[in-house]
Amino acid sequence: MIPPGPDEDRISAPPSPKGRRRSYHHGDLAGALAAAARVIIERDGPAKLSLSKCCRMAGVSTAAPYKHFSGKDALLRRLVMDGFRELGADMRAARDGCDGPLADVITAMGMSYIDFALANPGLFRLVFGMTKEIHDPEDQEMDECGQTCFQTLIDEAAKAVGPGAGEAEARAWR
Repeated sequence: MIPPGPDEDRISAPPSPKGRRRSYHHGDLAGALAAAARVIIERDGPAKLSLSKCCRMAGVSTAAPYKHFSGKDALLRRLVMDGFRELGADMRAARDGCDGPLADVITAMGMSYIDFALANPGLFRLVFGMTKEIHDPEDQEMDECGQTCFQTLIDEAAKAVGPGAGEAEARAWR
């Protein structure tokens, strides 16, 4: 997806048959707002994200996000979780696509991490640079997404450490 230019900040409803704009209903408002937020963070960086920009881009009122998100930080947490899920899927695909020795598998997984960062610089900065600022101790889902993302890599590192190695040994392995 090519991010919209400065004059294309609004994805609006198509005109009605009489030439007037009609209200636009999203089947997945939360997803539409997250997609708009992702375009904005890739184009402008996470610090420039605002709910009002997301609403304009999605073509909805500024009250609309509050049906799904308690505020900007909740939307950012959704993007962090989406990022962890995508990165985890990329690392699992790299693992599953490598039929070489274990060192090659771990290298392929590491390269998928780098590829993810290069392909999604705004999302990468958000996931690995702002999680403390937007963390909500009441919401454990973001932490679980991060743990799940890296569990595959930890499991592969445990194999490299040797038989009987657990997570602690894998995390300490160098």
